[in-house]
Formats: sequence, structure tokens, C-alpha cells
Amino acid sequence: MQAIGKTMLRKISLVFGCLALPLLAQADEEERTVSAAKAATGAARNLISNFSTQSFGPTMPIFRYRLGLNESDLSGTAAGDEETDDSDDEFVTRSFSVTPTVANIDNQITPILTEGQVRLMILGVEWFDELELTAKGVTFTVDNMDITSTERVPPAADVSSSVEGSGYTIAPYFVRQTESGGIHDVSFGIGSNSMDTKSSSTTASLKSKRQFISTGYSSAEALSDTLLVQYKFTASHTRDDVPSYTQSNGTAVPKSGTKHTQMMAEARFTQDMDGIAPFLGLSLIWNSFSASGGSGPAPREYDYTPLLSVGFNFSNDLLYGMVAMQGERDKKTTQFYIGFRF
Repeated sequence: MQAIGKTMLRKISLVFGCLALPLLAQADEEERTVSAAKAATGAARNLISNFSTQSFGPTMPIFRYRLGLNESDLSGTAAGDEETDDSDDEFVTRSFSVTPTVANIDNQITPILTEGQVRLMILGVEWFDELELTAKGVTFTVDNMDITSTERVPPAADVSSSVEGSGYTIAPYFVRQTESGGIHDVSFGIGSNSMDTKSSSTTASLKSKRQFISTGYSSAEALSDTLLVQYKFTASHTRDDVPSYTQSNGTAVPKSGTKHTQMMAEARFTQDMDGIAPFLGLSLIWNSFSASGGSGPAPREYDYTPLLSVGFNFSNDLLYGMVAMQGERDKKTTQFYIGFRF
């Protein structure tokens, strides 16, 4: 009887184990989904933040004027301290821009890994005031992502979901030169993302919401006529929310979300080469990250990490762009964009 009882217990355990396996595989779906949404939002936030200061970049005339390297490029700015009968409107330039971007993401921070590509298109309008040295504008960004999100918790086997989606972000921004000669920028954005997820046995369609705010302060000095160093401090807060949804097999997935506050201090050395500016940057990043709503292992960020970036900016009267590679602890990103301003 004792032997029969043990046999029955083993069979019951096996049955419950088999039932639990698919439930465990599906329980952490929300973590993988919100991680993919976070990756797309982070790419949009970083790009918009870089875009907002483009008019003050090292390959633009305003940059060299600020450093006192060339005072003839901005005749309107040079005359700003003089009295004039002309309207100030003649010193305000409005421009439109189109900026396609590709960002490749490889995040190996366990337990939730994300890898894939985010493609973005920024449509922007900007007003640049040569007298006040300010730029204000608004961007409308559409993005498309193709990301694989993987849960890795040894000794269990990896569980992956492919996430495809498209979204948008509306983000106004404002940039100004301070009395000390530094540059202060601020931007904030709201948007949404429509996603389709696919795991080994289920599919689902859902929407997420995104919000971010970012601000920064930078200064620059000329080490020589062509070698420049920029110091920049940025702070940002990003939030992604994924509402509850139902998978194709009827499984209900609870709502989830992430909150990410980040501060970064950077020193970037730039070589000015007549429209092309190679750069090398070293940054220190501080993260405060939290995830909510999940029942399994949550995605995370390291509290502190260094970041190394290398690439180049380029621009002329109409075109501008950047190619950059960034690497930090267990995470790397490559980014390319080229824009047209008219």
C-alpha cells in the first residue's frame, strides 16, 4: 500500500508539474513585453534629446561663434547688441526637418534581455532666434520596432517573445544659451505604441503608453582651433505603461509598467574638420529603475555604469547627421541618422 501511495503521489506531482509549465512560461509575458516597449521609448527619447540641440552642435556656425572662433558666420547675432530699427522678426528663422534614424539595441542585462532594431522618423519644426540665441520647436516622431525579449533565469531554459510594433511621440523642446555661455535644453514627450507579441505558442495585440521628460546643461571650450571639448549633464525620467491584455489562447496578462530616472555626466572631445566632426565621449550614468505589475523576474538597470561613445557628426547648409556607437556594462547601441532641414 505504501508503494502504491508513493506511485500515486509521483503521478499527481507530474500532472501538476505539466499543468504549471505553460502557466509559468506565460506568467512573465508582461515583463518581456514592457521591456520591449521601454527599449523603443528610450531610443525615441535619446534621439529627440539629441535633435533638440542640433542647431547648437559642433558642426554648426553657432557653435564656433559661441567659442569665439568665428564671428563672421552669424552677422545677425553679432549685431544683436546694437540698436536697430528693424524688426526682431528678421533674426528669427523657421525651419522644417525630416530625420530618419536606425538604432540597433543589444541589452544583455539579466533577467530580461532585449535585442533588435528600432527605426524612427522625426518630423520637426523649429524657430531659431539669433538675437536671443534660443531654439524652440516641436517634433512628431513615428517609430517601428522589431525586438526579441528573452527571460534568462538559469538553470531554467530561456523563454523568448518576439515583439513588433509601431508608435508615435509628440515632443516640444526649448534650448537657450545662458549668460555664462552654456546651453540649457529641456524637452518632454507623450506617445503610444501598438505592439504584436509572439511566443512559442501564443500571440497577442496590445497598446502601451509612453511619457518622458529630459533636461540638460552643456558647456564647451576650445583646446585648439579645431579640437573642442564639451561637458554635459543630463537628467531624464521615462515611464512606460502596458495595460492588461488577453493572449490568443485566452490567458489574461496583467498590466505592467516601468519607471526609469537617469542622470548622466559626459565629457566629449570633438575634432572639427570643416563639416565633419569625429568625437570620443566618456560618461558616467546613474540609474533609478523600477518595474511593476509582473509576477516573475523583473527587468532591471545597473545603478551605476560608465559609457563610452565614439562616432562623428556631419552637416552642411541642408543636411546633418550622426553615426555613433555606444557601449556600457552589458549593453551596446549603434545609431545612425541623417536629416534634411529646409
